[in-house]
Amino acid sequence: MLVQQEMSDIIDSHMMSYSAEVLLQRAIPILQDGMKPVQRRILFTLYNSKVTRLTKSASITGEVTKIHPHGSSYGALVNMTQKDRNQVPLVTGHGSFGQFNSSELDASAERYTEVKISDFGKDMTKQIGDKVVNFSKSYDGLLDLPDVIPVSFPLILLYAQSGIGVGYASSTLSYNMNEIADAISNYIKNEETPILYPDFATGGYIIEDEDALENNTLTGRSTFTLRAKINKVDNNTLSIVEMPYGVKREAIIDKIIGLYQTGKLPELKTIKDLSDFKGENIQIKTKKANVDLDVLIEKLYKLTPLESTVSSNSNIIDYSVGLPKVMGVEEIIKKWLEWRISVVRIGIDRDIEKLTKTAMLYQGLGKVLNKVDDLIEIIRHSQKAHLHEIVKTAFNLNDEQTDYVLNIKLYNINDGFIQDRINEIPEIEKNLQDKKDSSTDGNILKMIDEEIQSLKKKYGYDRKTKIIKKPRVSKTLARKVANNLKNEVNIIITEKGYLFKNTSESRITLLPSDSIVKNIKIDDSEKLQVIASDGNIYGIDIKKIPENVNKLGTYSLSLSSRGVDAEALLVISSQDEQVVYGYENGKANVWPTSTLNFTKTITKNAFANDSKLIFASASNDDEKITVKNQKQLDVFEVKDLKHSNSKTSKGSYTLTNHKLNVIFDKGEK
Repeated sequence: MLVQQEMSDIIDSHMMSYSAEVLLQRAIPILQDGMKPVQRRILFTLYNSKVTRLTKSASITGEVTKIHPHGSSYGALVNMTQKDRNQVPLVTGHGSFGQFNSSELDASAERYTEVKISDFGKDMTKQIGDKVVNFSKSYDGLLDLPDVIPVSFPLILLYAQSGIGVGYASSTLSYNMNEIADAISNYIKNEETPILYPDFATGGYIIEDEDALENNTLTGRSTFTLRAKINKVDNNTLSIVEMPYGVKREAIIDKIIGLYQTGKLPELKTIKDLSDFKGENIQIKTKKANVDLDVLIEKLYKLTPLESTVSSNSNIIDYSVGLPKVMGVEEIIKKWLEWRISVVRIGIDRDIEKLTKTAMLYQGLGKVLNKVDDLIEIIRHSQKAHLHEIVKTAFNLNDEQTDYVLNIKLYNINDGFIQDRINEIPEIEKNLQDKKDSSTDGNILKMIDEEIQSLKKKYGYDRKTKIIKKPRVSKTLARKVANNLKNEVNIIITEKGYLFKNTSESRITLLPSDSIVKNIKIDDSEKLQVIASDGNIYGIDIKKIPENVNKLGTYSLSLSSRGVDAEALLVISSQDEQVVYGYENGKANVWPTSTLNFTKTITKNAFANDSKLIFASASNDDEKITVKNQKQLDVFEVKDLKHSNSKTSKGSYTLTNHKLNVIFDKGEK
């Protein structure tokens, strides 16, 4: 049957289905068990196939394919096995599984490695057989799979992972197992809001940040600053032994080599990667023994990813509603506990149902205890079709009790066996009452707390990423670092807009009508902002100016014939400053440099041009500016000027008699 449908409607419908499939079945972890679908299917396969002994990874990924038809799951299996990624792995491996901190050391092929479910993985899967969560059919309808694994610890907080799919990005952080357990215990006891700093298997340091911590706790979006752990081996050797999470050591080594080649780290002699499967060890040696290692360490933090950031965007799927949501740590703990309570209650209800049925069946045995001979006689002389009703009526049993009695093995139809079962009834009834008493929220929370504390005792570990206060570098050390990093060059600027770098005035060739207007010292990493008399500001990257070139026209600005005004020339290298303009008509204007786009090579109409610009200066609010002419002198503070975000503002008068050779100057004269 043909159905007419608009193409746009077909695309919308299929795109929505595709988006939901990617989000729910591939990209984003679920809050309840903390896993993405491929991870859940790997763990279920290990549980269902009873892989408690090392087995070829290729065999496991083959089994996983039966329930995960999205290609090879080996990459995910490797991630679940790596000890330098996970502090408590769900999977134990044998062979080379690569290193998380390395971009080049990959895992061996799956035919060479072996895996099995870890002890922690066993504890996380032990309730699957109790049917305390919903099950759904596999894609081919042959297997029943748990929608989520009934984990007894919030794995969503234990493992860091990221994913992206159809516009939804997710980035969750890992936290210390002991601290998670304590935070949940405190939350259950209403003692305090759970506060958790991230903790990574890679170690290193995390810098205290109360704002980041609060945002992460309440909103799930935050950024933390991490640092590598750098040890001093001797007076000319450093060893990088722990890395910030997510930073690859090859990137660090390449960056350091690049800095050496560009002259930023001239004191280095060698850098060697001595890392192995026991841990990180990037060894750096200096050329001389008298190098200040503290200065070198600060330079490394400043110039390389040895100091980096890690961000949380805890966009996860709440299985109870089936939609992604960004959650803070506090909300994650709250919702996980709500789910865990429901799982435990289902288990208790199943136990109550089982104990109730067992007690009822054993009570039925009590009715035949003194009539075993009669029971045997009835069984011997009754037709099978009528046996059930005859026994049920003869001993006043219900249908379930009758079936139970008739299915007792022949050698158990004796007073001893029956009496033993009857003697168990008081203990069963006691257990039944205990189960009923434990089914309140308060008692279930107590059970959850005890279970989590037991897991903490069994698998807990000391924090690897140490929390440190924001490093306070002394002024002396900061000055040493700044001087060490400084690569000052000499720049000559001419009236026609020609620039020369690291050469002397006596060696350069100028046009006959050109002249030098400025000779300045500036760091090679800066941007030079040249304010020209044509009303524009020209941005120059100092690095792009060739050195020791003396011939005319090697590098020039595209200036108009008005050229560069020497008095108005200004070097702006920061977007945290402000600029004061002074005009020939006695007006002045102030605006923040944050309005400048430092990536542009030209900012047109950068100031009002109805009067000649005769002064430009980077100044703070408390600085004084002198303005005078032949008859008048005035001194004002920058903060007294009318501030404007518009560079083209005509400013305000500072002198009323402005036509007599106005001069602006910085400071009191």
